[in-house]
Amino acid sequence: MRTYHVEVTRDGRFWLIRIPEINRSTQALRYRDVPVMARELVEIMEKPDGAEYALDIEVTLPSAVQDHLARAEVLRAEAGRKQSEAAAESRAAVRELLSQGLSQREAGEVLGLSFQRVNQLVNSWHPRTRDSPRRR
Repeated sequence: MRTYHVEVTRDGRFWLIRIPEINRSTQALRYRDVPVMARELVEIMEKPDGAEYALDIEVTLPSAVQDHLARAEVLRAEAGRKQSEAAAESRAAVRELLSQGLSQREAGEVLGLSFQRVNQLVNSWHPRTRDSPRRR
């Protein structure tokens, strides 16, 4: 099956569509129309007579958009790390209260957590062996 590479960029109001294999271009007003327009261009120029082909669509975004996406990825990674740190601190708080003799239910009440969440925190800090059942 033949594959046509479709290079897509935004230019003003339109999406510019270039297919290097046939050295031709077209445009679409909406992004959702890009595959349709690319297929029409291939069929007009190549006349594939029912032969199957694939489109490999690659969008080149403006550098400002790429910068925002890169920053968003960094922030998502930081958020994941911070969420892990917050969970570790919550586990430490629960551990501290349990070591002072509080029950899990009482620790939950003090911390504003449900009994179930306290139980999750308690179980998440105990190392599991490979054969230990996993609770859901």
